[in-house]
Amino acid sequence: MKKLSELIKAYYQIRELKEPTTTEAILWATSELGEVCDVLLELRGGWTRNHPEDKRDTVDALVEELADVLMMVMVAGHTIGSDLEEVLIARMKEKARADLTE
Repeated sequence: MKKLSELIKAYYQIRELKEPTTTEAILWATSELGEVCDVLLELRGGWTRNHPEDKRDTVDALVEELADVLMMVMVAGHTIGSDLEEVLIARMKEKARADLTE
C-alpha cells in the first residue's frame, strides 16, 4: 500500500488542486479543526450552527472531519519537505525507546 503522503499527492493531482503554501495549509487545517468542533457541539446536543438542515451529528461525520485535519497537517509537512508520517513514527520510536514498526 502507498504511504499516506503519496496518496495525498495523487489526490491533489486527480482533483487538480493547487498546492497550498505552508501558511495556507495550516490555515486550512485550522478551518477543518473548526468543522471538528462543530460536529462535537452537535453531538453534545442542543447546538447547530447556521443551517439545521445541514446538521452533521454522527461519529462518521466526526471521523471525516478529523481525516480532513490530518490531510491538511500532512500537506503542511509536505510544503516544508517533510513526510510527517515518517517523522511521527521516528518520534514515537524515540519516545517509546522501542521500534514500533516491527
